[in-house]
Amino acid sequence: MSILALDFGGTRTRAGWFIPNSAAPEPTLIHRAETLTRAADPPDQVIDRLIALARQVIPPGATPRAVGISAPGPNNA
Repeated sequence: MSILALDFGGTRTRAGWFIPNSAAPEPTLIHRAETLTRAADPPDQVIDRLIALARQVIPPGATPRAVGISAPGPNNA
């Protein structure tokens, strides 16, 4: 099961692509990318950056079986 993980932080936004690892209990990180969040920008720009970051880590033709998103508190958009 491939997993797209998004960490939406106050300073940085990170994305990771994980695949199963039969030799370990946790999935293995395959691709990682990050950018500045710039949370003061309009919400549509912040979301566009989040989507672009996710596209950087997802391999061509792949579809995540799960998506995990972490955020530092309530989000008002």
